[in-house]
Amino acid sequence: MICQKCGKELDDEFQVCPYCGSPIQKDVNNQQNTSYNYGNQQMPQSGSYSYGNQANYAQQPKKKNTIGILSLILGIAGMLLSCVIVGIVPAIAAVVLGIIGISKNNGKGQSIAGIVCGVIGTIIFVIMMSVVGSTDTGSVADTQLQTEIIAESQKESQSQSDDNKPTETKDKDEPKEDTEQSESVEQKPADVPAEKTEKQIRKEFIDSCQKFDYKKIARNPDDYIGQNFKVTVQIFSKSEGGLFTQSYMKAYTDDGSGTYFDKMIYVFDEQDENSKYYVNVLENDIITVYGTFEGMEETKNMLNGEKSKDVALHMKYAKLVSEE
Repeated sequence: MICQKCGKELDDEFQVCPYCGSPIQKDVNNQQNTSYNYGNQQMPQSGSYSYGNQANYAQQPKKKNTIGILSLILGIAGMLLSCVIVGIVPAIAAVVLGIIGISKNNGKGQSIAGIVCGVIGTIIFVIMMSVVGSTDTGSVADTQLQTEIIAESQKESQSQSDDNKPTETKDKDEPKEDTEQSESVEQKPADVPAEKTEKQIRKEFIDSCQKFDYKKIARNPDDYIGQNFKVTVQIFSKSEGGLFTQSYMKAYTDDGSGTYFDKMIYVFDEQDENSKYYVNVLENDIITVYGTFEGMEETKNMLNGEKSKDVALHMKYAKLVSEE
């Protein structure tokens, strides 16, 4: 078919010349077979639609899913980094960007995926932080159990040695009155009130405690084993112990400015609960510890498996300074 105006050769389905824009006149019978009539305008079954001088529709540019893609990337990063503190940042950012992407219909699918990944990363981060806060080191429990066994064996050997000591024999010719007098003298300490004796024991122990020096003890721990120390700390966390473990606490010393977040030490509570001097220590309490250093405690971080040795005091007495 030839355009009557410009003379260009055209396909039979063209209604408008794509070169000059003039309408194409066709045979009526042929038009009835190949097109539908809508008033005075004929629409071909196939081919290009023309409006005015345009032969084809202009393609509209598609919107880029920038926010959705960014939300998905941050969500994946939040899941991968959820085991460390910085992992919470991309996880939260992924949730925020995902909500924005859904509201603006900018990458809705990627935004939803980013929100899901961000929520999962946040949940994993919270779980890991709670595990770290309540981490119990198996090595500390084993060391404490061994210490208790050694102390118990020492007490038994001491009691056996006391039993094996030879008793002083009295001279048969010694008068009976002197014997009775000596027995009465030996019974006098038993007449001393138990409360006064307990007070004296506590005072003697406290007076034997020297000032706590963390660096000296940590540098040469073997030189200070068995010595008594006093130190004021704030309790960070407390473990009630179990069947084979003793109650212990994580505490921090004063950094010099009144803030207790300097050196971390373990405190094993060995107070006599039946004593009137017993102090029920709670978390965040500021107390003065009077205890004995029995060696470094080997600990293991359950999160990353790192092992370390920390300073620990076995607390005999405690004095409550303040409670928060």
